[in-house]
Amino acid sequence: MSMQGATMSERLADSALEVSCRNYGLTELSLLLPQWQVDALEQFAQSRGLTTGQMLRRLIAHYCANLPKAEC
Repeated sequence: MSMQGATMSERLADSALEVSCRNYGLTELSLLLPQWQVDALEQFAQSRGLTTGQMLRRLIAHYCANLPKAEC
């Protein structure tokens, strides 16, 4: 499907997560988030003495730890 015929949610789904691999087993993720979510995440992280990156890593790790084994 071309991007011209795609719905907004399909276009966002295709471009919302950009992944690039880096050295040392690290991967960089680019996320498209509404500004209010970015602001809320930054405030939440700061209130706990964390950076936004640290908070995202914890959220992802917590989510993955609670997935059924078949989904991992």
